[in-house]
Amino acid sequence: MSNKRKGTLTIITIILGFMLAVQFQTIREPVERDTRDIWEIREDIEHEQRLISELYKEIRAKDEVLRKYEEAAYNKKYEGITKQLEELKEKIGLTEVKGPGIILTIQPSFTQSLIGEPYHSVPPELLIRLVNELFRYKALAVAIDNERIIVTTPIRDVNGQTYINNTPLGPFPIEVKVIAENAEKLHNQMQVSQLVDEFFALESLELTSTLQEEVILPAYDEVIRNTYMKPVESANKGNEMS
Repeated sequence: MSNKRKGTLTIITIILGFMLAVQFQTIREPVERDTRDIWEIREDIEHEQRLISELYKEIRAKDEVLRKYEEAAYNKKYEGITKQLEELKEKIGLTEVKGPGIILTIQPSFTQSLIGEPYHSVPPELLIRLVNELFRYKALAVAIDNERIIVTTPIRDVNGQTYINNTPLGPFPIEVKVIAENAEKLHNQMQVSQLVDEFFALESLELTSTLQEEVILPAYDEVIRNTYMKPVESANKGNEMS
């Protein structure tokens, strides 16, 4: 097997592992008392079961792709791997994407503007809640203040300033761009979301949603650091070194 082919297969293996992490990892929220009723809990369980089912379908699909690679000639394999690599890059946020969606605008409420006190930043906990809510409602991709959100994106407070990835949040108004499976449905859900009525209102902030025929999200442009995965050394390589 050529070094070029080995390198490509290594990239595919790492990204496949990263995709599996995307399915299971959620952004941490503060520990709080669960106030959901039985119907909300049942709905969340059904949602998680659907996610598990989709994950198994994805695994079966990848197994089928690998089987075809093993049966195909070398040139066909390389073409297939290249195509699959581009698809995986798009899924984990490494390419610019566009599609129907919504634009959420965050700004201080009318009451806050009357007080006259400057509102410095949106609390990171509030943005984390918002991101989780969007993906719960089947958002496909999200960018906050032009920063692409991926599974490893940190949203944190640094000396009183909210940072996304390694960039401080800009001044108001702040735009949250979202591409969704069903943009109109997501728009309607955000109009009646408890998150808007309760959490944003408590912070004297307004969140408004605008339906868009096309939303363009930038690619994640920072280095993805993978701490726990590394390429497996082949047995042949080990023999050559001995």
